[in-house]
Amino acid sequence: MAFKLGNFAVKEIIRAVALDFNDTLLYTIDQLSSASIEVSAESTDITDKLGNIIRTIYNSKTATLTGTLALLSPAAINAASGSELTEAGSSAAITMPAVKSIPAGSKINVAGAAAGTIKVMGIYNNGANGIVLTQGTAADYDAKTFGLDGDILSVPDADAENGHPDSYLVVYDRDVESGIMLANYANEFPKAVKLIMYAAIMDPCSSNYRAAYIVAPNAQADPSMTINLDSESTETDITFNLNTDYCGCDRVLYYIYFPDEDAVTTVSCSVIDESQDPTPTPTPTETPTPTPTE
Repeated sequence: MAFKLGNFAVKEIIRAVALDFNDTLLYTIDQLSSASIEVSAESTDITDKLGNIIRTIYNSKTATLTGTLALLSPAAINAASGSELTEAGSSAAITMPAVKSIPAGSKINVAGAAAGTIKVMGIYNNGANGIVLTQGTAADYDAKTFGLDGDILSVPDADAENGHPDSYLVVYDRDVESGIMLANYANEFPKAVKLIMYAAIMDPCSSNYRAAYIVAPNAQADPSMTINLDSESTETDITFNLNTDYCGCDRVLYYIYFPDEDAVTTVSCSVIDESQDPTPTPTPTETPTPTPTE
């Protein structure tokens, strides 16, 4: 029986995949909780001498794909910023800040701190800022110094009666060999990509979720994005402009494909050995040789 497509609803966008125009995989996004495609068209109205519209001529179409991310996604943030994700390594350290709070009268190891970048400020229990200390050979509140002996930094003791702080804030720069950096440069903008969204759809007449693929051959992320930096609002919106596939034959904005297959929404942790034929080979049955009749 040939596959027939009828009414359906999208259950879930399982994953979005971005490739460059040489089909090199760039990044994936797996936290799209919803998405929508909006298509609009430029038009010109033809009117008679009284202003009555007798025909509308459409000139061009534009489309945008707007998605909502349930969680912050480094890939999506970088897609909108237009810059590359940078990973630190032993031969490519990234200079990052360090911010630490330590009790008064304590010591801390600041190994790797860049020379001249250490700053120390007193903090009171009510959140008030104290004085800023300068580097010395020993920690002394009256001399307004913190001590630095090799990599060991020390801060003065607490003294509530004389108004000394209860803790200290230590800030410095250090080179990190294991870490990630996201950057949004003012002069860099998103590149156009081929965007593929793999979705699970519901066929009312089928008990299984079916697969669908939404493909935009020429999608470009909108650099305008609001990143929510709090735990109560983790959703982030991302928008792709679906431009005309100028180098294609059909000037298409997007395709939606419906293969005759079920959607795979979860990944099994078991190892799949594709060298083995999943269909067992039946054991041939031997046919008994008839006994000759005398």
